[in-house]
Amino acid sequence: KKKKKAGGTKPKDLLVTVGPSLGVCCCEFGIEGSNQFLSIDKACVVWKENHPKPFLNLRLAASILLVKEGIPKSNIDDGTSDGSALATCTKCDPDRKLFSFRRDGPQFGNQVGFIGMK
Repeated sequence: KKKKKAGGTKPKDLLVTVGPSLGVCCCEFGIEGSNQFLSIDKACVVWKENHPKPFLNLRLAASILLVKEGIPKSNIDDGTSDGSALATCTKCDPDRKLFSFRRDGPQFGNQVGFIGMK
């Protein structure tokens, strides 16, 4: 299967950074909704002892989907390999540097994503 090109860019040439997000430590999710993540990879859904609902590994799901689209794993930085701030859970971050709906509720918060080309 030939991979898609957008703007003349091939997926194998992309560099991707996955920013901070809700971590598997705090991403408790409903059983029905988590079934969608099972279709990505069973490792994306984590059952913890004494918890009736599963937890999702959103970072792993994003990486797997990016690889399926042709982006080499070596071109994806999600912060997990070096423990960088990219891997920060937005809910349980002790410094509360980032907005988290699950931690703070519906009060205003901003996060930004961007795409750049050279």
